[in-house]
Amino acid sequence: MGDRRAGPCPLLPEVSRPAAGAAVVGCVSVVTFFGAWFAGQTGPSWLDRAVDGRARELPGSGGAFALIARLGEPRQVAVMMAVLIAGCAFARRWRGVALVLIAVPAAAAITELALKPFYDRRLGGSLTYPSGHCTALFSVAGVAALVLLSSRGRWPPGIRWCLTLAAYLVALIVAVAVVAAGMHYFTDTFGGIAVGTGTVVITAFSLDWLAAAWERRRS
Repeated sequence: MGDRRAGPCPLLPEVSRPAAGAAVVGCVSVVTFFGAWFAGQTGPSWLDRAVDGRARELPGSGGAFALIARLGEPRQVAVMMAVLIAGCAFARRWRGVALVLIAVPAAAAITELALKPFYDRRLGGSLTYPSGHCTALFSVAGVAALVLLSSRGRWPPGIRWCLTLAAYLVALIVAVAVVAAGMHYFTDTFGGIAVGTGTVVITAFSLDWLAAAWERRRS
């Protein structure tokens, strides 16, 4: 996941920063748009009605998808974080360790403590927007993507891309599962994806900026 002979790898290489900035703007826009649309509601929108019923008719939607959705719960997410931390530490990607420790809990806190109470969208009495499961899994996938794709030398690019795609595939499967299991509206997943992704990118920007400022001060 890194090259020990090279200097510290930025999480966001300079060439990717304009796209990353645009992604943050997009994420904030998605959260705000859907939040304003669904604030205080206790039922599905027309978009949810078009998708949710079909998802809940999928084979295994009653039990199998409920089990898959558990991958987004705190205990399972903590295990994923531990694996990422161990991988980053082994590769001496200390900036990656910091990204895991900051971005994933921060994304969860933003969703659970700020946005869900603020927007107050409910399904069966539970706050649902944004989806905490999607927030967690997409923050984990985003961290894995930035660490893997910004690494130099240790693993071939093909392997790093395959691992990145696998992380996002798992996150997408969980997004489908929470809808199929009746835990979330379809549109709740958009908010969770946006919060998880945006938090990871903003944290990566911040860590790279702090590291660069520290290096300038030392020199």
